Amino acid sequence: MSLSEATWAEIARLWREGREPLGSLAERFGMSRQRLVATARKKEWGSRNTVPAPSQPAERPSGSRSSAQVKADRAPSGPRRRPKKAKSRERSLQSMVERLFDAMETKLSVIEQRLAEGGDETSADSERTARSIGTLIRNLERLSEYERKLIKAQSATGKETEGERDDTERRRQELAQRIARLLERR
Repeated sequence: MSLSEATWAEIARLWREGREPLGSLAERFGMSRQRLVATARKKEWGSRNTVPAPSQPAERPSGSRSSAQVKADRAPSGPRRRPKKAKSRERSLQSMVERLFDAMETKLSVIEQRLAEGGDETSADSERTARSIGTLIRNLERLSEYERKLIKAQSATGKETEGERDDTERRRQELAQRIARLLERR
């Protein structure tokens, strides 16, 4: 579908204004978000939110300081906060550790149940169980590594409590003991 120049001019104005989310802007004009972004690059519309706020002058008066100079002169006000990206990474790491714990517990439960119901019927089943246990052991080692990174990150921010550390350590120890019991049965 080809759009008129007037329509593209309106899209460009809305792009620069930056008030409407890209997805809804693209949908409103019957195109994909990717096409909208590609067109903005191709036609060099600039970045979104470039329209100055009413309280800001459009241009700096001559002789005024640049924003880099102003930032350099600013004294830090209070403790520095961690950037959102670091906080997001920390949450992502915590989420990954939880998912790994859950996945390992699920896999371990399946193996335990199968062995409780009579064990492996064939040598192929036995081999598969042995590989699964080996994988669980390696994953537990990796989980411990991720856990150390998470504790280090949380300690740096002062967020992590001793109770949380004890809980993750307890879960890890429980998994290790269950794996050890499986190995003893074999």
